[in-house]
Amino acid sequence: MPPGSVKIISFDLDGTLVYRDHVDYFWLELIPLLYAQRHGVDLDHARAIVLSEYDRIGEDDIRWYLPEYWLRRFDLKVSVKDALRSVRPLIRFKPGVFEVLPEVSKDYKLIIVSNASIEFIQLVLENMGELRYIFSRVYSCVSNFCIPRKNEIFFRLICQNMGIAPSEVLHLGDNPLYDLEIPRKVGIRAYLLSEGKQTQGEFVLCNLHELPDILSRLSST
Repeated sequence: MPPGSVKIISFDLDGTLVYRDHVDYFWLELIPLLYAQRHGVDLDHARAIVLSEYDRIGEDDIRWYLPEYWLRRFDLKVSVKDALRSVRPLIRFKPGVFEVLPEVSKDYKLIIVSNASIEFIQLVLENMGELRYIFSRVYSCVSNFCIPRKNEIFFRLICQNMGIAPSEVLHLGDNPLYDLEIPRKVGIRAYLLSEGKQTQGEFVLCNLHELPDILSRLSST
């Protein structure tokens, strides 16, 4: 490959490779339900307390992303493993995951880059079966680097860890800021997955099936 050509494809997880059903259920339904059962209050009251505590901690605090922290904070007497097991049936993969990833893995290394905690990432990987071995590395900004968001530092650390230049990475995710704008500032060739053409533009894919064409065009330039 010529210098600067894409060698690694980096995938966001929730909203990119999988739908967010299981994540939303865990935080918005399961935790309030466990709270109601543990503390003997009705579900609506429990949900109000839980959501208020989420807001009080805030998304800029790494604790906000950690299931173990919330299970302890609310004294729910449930292990992370058991709590996550109940949401595993809700995991749904995006169209093209089981077709496109094996195809592109023939020519590129694949990695996962997510702000989800490692427990959530591992849960999804387990549901992938043998396909989970297609990823050479898995990076959680909260679990691996204690960074709450996928910021510029996080993407630079990944490149340093893998010993590659940012221009040798293609990143695909569903958040316009954290998966497109920020990695492009670093020099990564980032693209936004926006299903249903909700967002359009030069760096927007409507589905995973468009990825091989993007890679083909980049390799010919």
